[in-house]
Amino acid sequence: MSTAFQTKGFPIGVAGCLVALFLTLAVPAIADQPAPRSWQHVSVTTSEGVIYEDVSLAWGLSGYSINLTAADGAETVLSPSQVASIRDSSGTDITNAVAEASPATDVGFALIGDERAVPFEFNVLLAAGGTGGLIKGDGRFSPTGAFFAGARISLGTHAHINLMYRRQRVVETVSAADTEISGDTDEFHFLVGYRTTPSLQNQNYTYLELGVALVQFSRMFNTDRLAWTDDGSSGLGVTLQGGLVFPLSSKVGLDLGGIVMMRPTLVEDISTPGLLIGINAALTFRF
Repeated sequence: MSTAFQTKGFPIGVAGCLVALFLTLAVPAIADQPAPRSWQHVSVTTSEGVIYEDVSLAWGLSGYSINLTAADGAETVLSPSQVASIRDSSGTDITNAVAEASPATDVGFALIGDERAVPFEFNVLLAAGGTGGLIKGDGRFSPTGAFFAGARISLGTHAHINLMYRRQRVVETVSAADTEISGDTDEFHFLVGYRTTPSLQNQNYTYLELGVALVQFSRMFNTDRLAWTDDGSSGLGVTLQGGLVFPLSSKVGLDLGGIVMMRPTLVEDISTPGLLIGINAALTFRF
């Protein structure tokens, strides 16, 4: 007579194998389950010290907002930068756990918690620096340099205006006279800027700027007389800039970029615009 025990018609050994197989298949499935996107009965403290007690919390806007719902149904929407800490009903800090469950997969850093990176934002961004490049009138390119200072004023998350002053050293070759002339100009630039990446996706500030410039000459060169004129003159130019501002501290940053400018020349009887191509480097101060 067989002594093997039976379990509903199956030997215990077979049943054990089936259980083991089920667990083998189930464990990865459990591990692959998505992290929770909402938490109940939590306490949220903001960076300003405001505390929201016993609220439910959920990520919104694909991970770019945190939505709180109180017991009475009142809703509050916070940006991740406003959240200092999150604690569950037992008082345990779960800020990092909530950060890891963020659906914002297109950022390379946490929006809250210990791994948070503060997005590059400003109301006013002052800059002062210099340009090295090449400039030409109607002849060949010549080396040039400039000093500049300006203020970028934010118009929102993607736009700003840049009010900039440049002291430009102008060196031009006059082909008709086969001579090289030089002088300095005072330039006032009004540029409209566009931020190329959202602030929450980049700790830096990448930008493109386009606008007009008023170029003031202290004197001009006349090719017919081969002489300088004492009367100053002014003209309009078109400026295109682009670059990257990255922080060195919470207030100070480094701006590296390039400039292309169609500009009037030192020669008063030439209507063809000149060209400036250069590289900018500046320190920035954020407010």
